[in-house]
Amino acid sequence: MSKKIEETTELATAGTTELSTVGSMGDYMEELDGLGSLSFEKIKIPSGGGIAFEVPGDDPESPEIQKAIEGVIVHHQTKNVYFRDAYTGATEEGNQPDCASADGKTGVMRDSGTEKSCATCKYNQFGSGRDGFGKACQNRVDLYILMDGEVFPKVLSLPATSLKDFKAYLAMRVVARKQKLCQVRTRITLKKAKSKSGIDYSTCVFAKAGDVPQDQLPDILEMKELCRGIALSQAFQAVEEQEYTDLTATTDEELPFD
Repeated sequence: MSKKIEETTELATAGTTELSTVGSMGDYMEELDGLGSLSFEKIKIPSGGGIAFEVPGDDPESPEIQKAIEGVIVHHQTKNVYFRDAYTGATEEGNQPDCASADGKTGVMRDSGTEKSCATCKYNQFGSGRDGFGKACQNRVDLYILMDGEVFPKVLSLPATSLKDFKAYLAMRVVARKQKLCQVRTRITLKKAKSKSGIDYSTCVFAKAGDVPQDQLPDILEMKELCRGIALSQAFQAVEEQEYTDLTATTDEELPFD
């Protein structure tokens, strides 16, 4: 009997359905060989100051409503997106940004391929937004969160209003203790906030929930590299209406930045 069969038999005998200990990440990826590029499901932050996430479940038409999500952030990717026109509904092109940066540093125009520095781009400065507020180009961070019992992570795209809290958590609760984000378990909740103009919105709150066991780190690091490649290849991924609304709803006065 092969070692693989022995491992499966032992799990069945123990009466458990936990299969994540059988084989390596590469074994699962073989199942997807030849099926094209991979994209992950998205966790949604509610509009209007809601305090529960919409998390994709077994039924695509009925997401699970969760007040907290917990897991390992295997990768976090800074990105910038710029839309020349205001959102007017779904388009044939799928609401792709007119300019996007997969690393938050260099933007690429979709129609011409022209590259420009995000740091000096006029659309990435406060006051360049519509009606003279905020930024025309919006800064976001995608979190690739691997939750318990899952093989692939889900993506939570942080709006600008949550970036300050995320940076503080990363710096003071993780890096300051000589760890990387993929080495800790993170718990994320939502709190309701109100802008100076009276608009309710939701902002993410981050807390450390423990350390990742050493024996799980090899698979975590393998998944981190996979997510890094996917994130860099999807700079012009279509933006959903809910995300676009978040992008255009804030002003520089409303952003909780110092």
